[in-house]
Amino acid sequence: NKSVDQNRAAGENLPSFIFQGSKFRKALSGVEAENYNTLFGNSESKETPFKGVNLTSMSMKDVFKLVEKDGKFHKFNLKSFDKDTTAVGKYQMIGNTLRDLKERGILKKLGIKDDTKFNENTQDLIAVHLAERRVKPKFSESDARKEMRDEWEGFKKLSDKELDAVIKEIRAEKSTFKGNL
Repeated sequence: NKSVDQNRAAGENLPSFIFQGSKFRKALSGVEAENYNTLFGNSESKETPFKGVNLTSMSMKDVFKLVEKDGKFHKFNLKSFDKDTTAVGKYQMIGNTLRDLKERGILKKLGIKDDTKFNENTQDLIAVHLAERRVKPKFSESDARKEMRDEWEGFKKLSDKELDAVIKEIRAEKSTFKGNL
């Protein structure tokens, strides 16, 4: 529900570009996951070893276990889809990205600990950080496009014009959000 999503995100003081209906969310919804519980290949809803996995009820510690390199989920994606990925959640974040954010202390600065649930708020919080770091004002428009496409595989499917509108929306947000780390 759009209003519930916006109220939740607004209550978390997240920038409006993360709200359902924003250019950012619309662009991602067409190329990434449908919902916050999505595993790569929709493995959570198909007859797979991961059927029924509920990401939003999992702790970060459990998510890190799920997205281990050469772990069960990674090997499944290699074998079943011929894809070297551990993408999970609404924003299809990969294990390498999540591990990097943890190792650099970013998750801690965002208030995300091992026992934090990988719920809607947590996923939005991480996505805001990732988006904002990829479109910093120091980056040219072309560089920002490359950065966004490096972060989200799905953005490679957008035209430069479509992606520029997303970047402009993110940059227009004069965020005081703590995700600007």
